[in-house]
Amino acid sequence: KAKEADPNCSIHILVFIKACTKNFKESNFNLVKCLIEIFQAVCDLYITAKRQLEVWICEAAIIIAVGKISDKKLTNGASKLLSSLCEVQLPDVIFALSIKIVNPIKSPLPHEGLLTWCKGYCDDFGAFTLRKSIHTCVNWALEECGGTNVNTRAAALVLLGEMHTQLGPALKALVMSNSGLESAVRTKVESL
Repeated sequence: KAKEADPNCSIHILVFIKACTKNFKESNFNLVKCLIEIFQAVCDLYITAKRQLEVWICEAAIIIAVGKISDKKLTNGASKLLSSLCEVQLPDVIFALSIKIVNPIKSPLPHEGLLTWCKGYCDDFGAFTLRKSIHTCVNWALEECGGTNVNTRAAALVLLGEMHTQLGPALKALVMSNSGLESAVRTKVESL
């Protein structure tokens, strides 16, 4: 019944749910799964209504999605939610918020999961749709290439490889403009 619902009503519902769930911070698997589904339903409603979703709602959804993107049982829902958010808000806003949210997380799994999702997004929609966030995304991926986790480094290189395929010399220029880049990482990226 999403087509009949008023998108404005969803904001009131989310404010109520936020108050009942400690600002959407839940550790219970079933509650987190329901929160992802609720945010997905809100996105579907806004997609149908062809309306842009408020940034605070996107940020709350991203916090949940990024935190659970590496959870085997929630990966699909979290990934779908991030993609849907890119349809109801500018993709560069979603990418910038996602990177901002994942950076302080110590576990490498959400980093790897978000890098993998970013690569999938670039496959499906094109890296050029990131517009202003291309630079942010490339710098973040380069930063992840210098990390200690092998899987995260590999996922970052795969993302950079996909972006190189789509952006070509523009990606190389972004890499070369990063003065703080370690020489080993620069060599790996130059070989793409």
